[in-house]
Amino acid sequence: MGALVAAAALLGGALAGCSGSSSPAPSRTSVPDRNQFSAPSSYMGVAVAHYNAERSRGAHPPYFAPVSEEHRSWTGDPAYYEKLCGAKITGADGAVVSVTDSGAYQDLMKNSRQWATFNAWLQDPAVYAYVGNVDSDDLTEFAQGRAVGSTKACPAFHAVPAPATSSPS
Repeated sequence: MGALVAAAALLGGALAGCSGSSSPAPSRTSVPDRNQFSAPSSYMGVAVAHYNAERSRGAHPPYFAPVSEEHRSWTGDPAYYEKLCGAKITGADGAVVSVTDSGAYQDLMKNSRQWATFNAWLQDPAVYAYVGNVDSDDLTEFAQGRAVGSTKACPAFHAVPAPATSSPS
């Protein structure tokens, strides 16, 4: 629950019903645009590496430990965000686009819908909780608006009832 409370605070209270830190949180509209990410953030790298490693080793989904809130279970499933935002961030093999391949990362950033889908997925509480357990410095990066990019090309992401940053299982 601690990671979910932190996610709620960091996302400007987007996860209704949670109490968070007293420090001001960035709003979704203040999230940096894609041009400010010439290279992927550490947060992005940890999330993508974990998801793709679990897929490639043959693990069964969900690949992130589920986080329950508001009678929902959030699992970090990119398919939910692909459907919500209308753009693919997974390849034919089901892996999330590689952020270590600079060409693939640059292509991802060039497509505003795909970029928004990717960044919506990164804000899933299950993804956030996993990354926070691996390296708390990545949560500082997240809080400072340096971990994820804009989701403005996915208006549906902002219309999802609370908690708006996750995928129901």
